[in-house]
Amino acid sequence: VFAVTKFFSSVPYFAFYQLPYIIVIEQSSRKVRGKAAALCAVAITAGVSCMALMAWLSRTWTTFGLICYTPGLLLFFYWRLVPESPRWLLSMGRVQECSSVLHKIACSNNKVDPPELLKVLCELQKEQRRPPGLATLVRVPAIRKRIIIVVLETVILCVVHSGIVFNIRNVSRNEFVNFFALSVVDVPGNILGMVSARFLGRRLTAVYTQCIAAGFCFFASVATHNWLALTVLCCLGKVFLTSAVVVVFMQVGELLPTPLRGAGYGITGAMGLAGTVAMHLLMAMGGWDPRLPYYILGLLCLLGGSISSLLPETLGRPLPQTNAEASSIGYGNTFCACIHHWNVHKQVHSDSEGDVDDDTVSCDNTTTNTTFLSSGGSFISRA
Repeated sequence: VFAVTKFFSSVPYFAFYQLPYIIVIEQSSRKVRGKAAALCAVAITAGVSCMALMAWLSRTWTTFGLICYTPGLLLFFYWRLVPESPRWLLSMGRVQECSSVLHKIACSNNKVDPPELLKVLCELQKEQRRPPGLATLVRVPAIRKRIIIVVLETVILCVVHSGIVFNIRNVSRNEFVNFFALSVVDVPGNILGMVSARFLGRRLTAVYTQCIAAGFCFFASVATHNWLALTVLCCLGKVFLTSAVVVVFMQVGELLPTPLRGAGYGITGAMGLAGTVAMHLLMAMGGWDPRLPYYILGLLCLLGGSISSLLPETLGRPLPQTNAEASSIGYGNTFCACIHHWNVHKQVHSDSEGDVDDDTVSCDNTTTNTTFLSSGGSFISRA
């Protein structure tokens, strides 16, 4: 009975965990997209931290299950209040609904609709032809390469992230306190990821955070007999690991076109959760030798950092709406190119695809499409 109910409770997992995140970033401008992503992660951290307290108070898994799943019923009462993504509506040809959502965004920002809004949307929708199918993830070379890389990244991060948390059973003292400590440190990790991704870029942040997390994992392997030192080292490692998770989530959304963004998050999330099945074996190794799990986690972090360097930088770029826009990301950049806050304006203005600032609108079709939807209606707020 537990297995059956667990199956049905897992069906809406991605709807709860990822789709609200997608809707938020697709309606946020480039300037606040990182903050919006970090805010979603902080909300998740708050829930996980409360989970430790609820488990300690309930003491039985049946009561704990009711506490965790009953609030989900509230979703039926406010789902109509959540606006649909105008990017997705446009990609599906639902132009009238897209116009209505953008009108609500304009009203919220105390702005007026630009002239001939519906006509502009119709022209942009015609340029997109038909929405790409899931086969595009493997048919387009650039998208295929990136989806493989982000899947590998997600699997590694899920395994290491879960491994540090699950391995608390091999750490002495109170299990609830250890879990709470490892959950609370996600808050500074989310903030670090947000700030670093904003100034140092997504690519560099993903690389150095995983490398530092690997160092703390290796340090933890020599402190397995000291409960306090081990807990501190695991918490510090999890701070940087959480930062990497935040950045990789950004990269998945910023590298895939709008019609495939939800599928991309679903595939990477499903593969990441599948990788956590290995956690039981890792915990068993900890019972035999407490240092071994941290060796493995450290090596995985180094591998994840190496893989992250293969992705192009997306800092300062609008979310891609079409396959062509997604494939053009990183075009002309060398492997050693380092794009950050202080030189990203050069990248934006020299982009061959015609990307422009939020404050300008070109008459070129591709540029107009990118700029109009680059911030979920920032065209309206700048009109």
